[in-house]
Amino acid sequence: MPDNKTASTLKTLLIRADANSSIGIGHVMRCLALAEEWISGGGDAILAGNISNPALLETVAKFGLKFVPIETSYPDSKLDAEQLIKIAGTLSAGSWIVLDGYFLDAGYQNQIRKAHPNTLVMDDYNHLDEYTCAVLLNQNLGSESIKYKINPDARILAGVQYTMLRNEFRMAARNKTETPGNKFNILISMGGADAKNSTATILKALNEVPANIRVKVIAGPANPHLDNLYELAETSVHNIEIKSNVSNMAELIAASDLFIGAGGSSCWEVCCIGRPLIIITTADNQLRIAEQLQAAGAALYLGGDESVEQIQITNAVKNIIKDSKKQQTLAQNGHKLVDGNGVSRIINFLNRA
Repeated sequence: MPDNKTASTLKTLLIRADANSSIGIGHVMRCLALAEEWISGGGDAILAGNISNPALLETVAKFGLKFVPIETSYPDSKLDAEQLIKIAGTLSAGSWIVLDGYFLDAGYQNQIRKAHPNTLVMDDYNHLDEYTCAVLLNQNLGSESIKYKINPDARILAGVQYTMLRNEFRMAARNKTETPGNKFNILISMGGADAKNSTATILKALNEVPANIRVKVIAGPANPHLDNLYELAETSVHNIEIKSNVSNMAELIAASDLFIGAGGSSCWEVCCIGRPLIIITTADNQLRIAEQLQAAGAALYLGGDESVEQIQITNAVKNIIKDSKKQQTLAQNGHKLVDGNGVSRIINFLNRA
């Protein structure tokens, strides 16, 4: 941070987000992308939330954020908002509060904004009856068409031009390289938790792919199925490597020929770097992203984790491996959508607001 700024004058980004074994890790990670850009501009950042996963907390610390635990989240405790308001009372002019969580409803938003007008609410699929904030942000494809019920003085930032990516992905997109080796490299990442163990379904499906492939699996920090995944890797007909708590996700995506993942934030990372993408959704809020990316010719959407069958995955992978033109088209269409500069646009807007 610049030496000429003191704690009393430093602009702060105060983020409210939770993450547990089933949901929320993607929310925290995209907030970290925003915080990374804010900190690089000389600001300070705080994450307040209910987060118990040690690996995720270590990542938060590495990004330079102070972490303040919220023991019991709203709506189960009014202390949630009271604690956040207390922190907000210490913030300097020009600071912002970011609310990222589907449980943070209009009542919570209104309570926080009364105490600190500069509030930014992140949304993905217009799931609330109404919103209260200074700025509403929806980074997803096609979100420009959503008609929000929101306070009339709010500003809306909508569309993939506001996609929040960490600097490592922007760098990887600028420094594109050919994938290494003579094998077809597949990278699998089904989110922070993968509660239904979709990764196992994918690994079983790949056993029916006869091509000369190499597979890497990124197991999220809250994945409860590691033992099963290691067993499947040992018995697979392919070379499979299981990784967890990775710090070089951009490098791994850049080294892949195909990415198979859930319909969350990783989709934008893959698009930015420019790699073919297969999506299997693991939550309802991912459905719109998956459908929009398929409509844009930037991904193949196979369905939700509760219904997708192994044969679908096998056939989709076989078809992509043998169709180099399809690989190129998916990669190019994705890269055209996401230029990686979304966090810069958001921070510039907040600093002008």
